[in-house]
Amino acid sequence: MGIIYGIYDLTDRHEKYGVVKNDIVENVDVCIIGSGAAGAVLAKEFVQSGMKVVLIERGGYHEGKDMNQREVDMMPLLWKNAGFNFVDSLRIAIAQGCCLGGSTIINDAVCFDTPPRVRQEWNSLGVNFSEDEWLTHLKKVNTALHVTRVSDDELNRNNLMLKEGAERLGLREHRNNYRNCVNCMQCGFCHIGCHYETKQNVLLTYIHEALKKPDSDIRVYCNC
Repeated sequence: MGIIYGIYDLTDRHEKYGVVKNDIVENVDVCIIGSGAAGAVLAKEFVQSGMKVVLIERGGYHEGKDMNQREVDMMPLLWKNAGFNFVDSLRIAIAQGCCLGGSTIINDAVCFDTPPRVRQEWNSLGVNFSEDEWLTHLKKVNTALHVTRVSDDELNRNNLMLKEGAERLGLREHRNNYRNCVNCMQCGFCHIGCHYETKQNVLLTYIHEALKKPDSDIRVYCNC
């Protein structure tokens, strides 16, 4: 099975973990830089095809018990540049994770399929996927992430007031969001990591599956 390496001594982890104490030379088929939504999916797919993989992550390996729901602690731990991350003009802030699992650790778990307009633009730039291929792979990802529609009982007072206001304005084309959560605790701290591990980020799904495959050959290096 695969293993995660880091530079810090950690308490017991869900995954097999080791501390790097010296230089390491790896001979693999694929090296992936970044363990977020793209890197984690690639790692699992390559591992399942029988390739040897190294996955490199700038941030650390953190699990739910490390996420104490305090922004002063979690922003430096999980966010790139502790949240002070902007476009070159400094006009727009960019929410980007810097930890194993990338931005899927700090997003609000809202999921939507790539819009047709965006898929068409990508196709014009050379992404040669048919509509059937798009739908097949979107369904595959949604299944892996346990994406389901938010139930009515999960809508809080703010959301219900927004819904009522939209309806009074005559706006009818609205629906509950889809999210990749299982038994959400509705604590509202998604952006600083899910303490309860109900958010199905890529660390709990894709990276876990890649590591646990009996004949997998993957090494994940954190703190790089």
